[in-house]
Formats: sequence, C-alpha cells, structure tokens
Amino acid sequence: MAVLNPDALFDLLILGRRTVFKAFNERDSGGLPPAQLGIMLMLLKEGSMQMSELAAKAHTSRPNLTMLVERLHREGLVERQSDERDRRVVRIALTHKAHEQFERYKEESAQHMMNALEKLDPQEQEELAESVERINHILRKLDLHP
Repeated sequence: MAVLNPDALFDLLILGRRTVFKAFNERDSGGLPPAQLGIMLMLLKEGSMQMSELAAKAHTSRPNLTMLVERLHREGLVERQSDERDRRVVRIALTHKAHEQFERYKEESAQHMMNALEKLDPQEQEELAESVERINHILRKLDLHP
C-alpha cells in the first residue's frame, strides 16, 4: 500500500491553484490579484453569500473583504443584492460579466489542455484521465473539491 506523501499533496494543491490563477489572469481578467480571484472562485462555487459568510470562508477580516469586494464591484464582476428573506441583509454575487469570463476561461483552458495532452501517447492519456477521476472522487469525499 502506497503511503501518502504530504509534501507531494501540498505541491499538487499549490501547483493547481497557481495554474488556475495564472491562466485566468493571462486570458480574461486583466490581472486580478489572487485574493480577488479567490473571492470570485468562492462565489462561483457557493453562489451569492453574505459578507460574514464570505469573510469566514476566505479566512479574511470583514474590512479586508469589503475592500476586495469594492474593487471587484468597480470592475463589474460582483454585485450587491438584497436577501430575499431579509431585506436588511446584503448578499454578494457574481455578475453576468464574471460568469462570462469564467465560461471563456473554461473553454480556452479545455482547448489548451487538449492541445497539451496530444504530447502524451494514448495509454498515458487514459491513465491521466483515470487518475483525475480518482483524485476528484477522493477530493469530493474529503470536501476539498471545488
């Protein structure tokens, strides 16, 4: 039985995060800082959120989050919405512009990945596809999958 190497797992997670941030910034966002992009990714996954929820998930202070959200709002990437159940509550949500950017990024990234995979022989492509499915399955069980 193989022993999990924590350093290898950490390297994989950091590489994945860095790759997403780099690719998104180069293609679509005009250079969003990682903290702002991280907020957008959380909203993409979770949907609209209250500032307190978002601050907790982002592991940041409310004042810092307010600054990040304001910058994203100026770029037209997030909007403030009244909560349907309680009009006093303000929720932060991605705009249509942000969703369009993510869709373009996904399409371009998929094409880029397909071009890169052509360097692998068919057996390696199949092994990689199976490995990715296994990793996704495991990350979902650990609640670490986006």
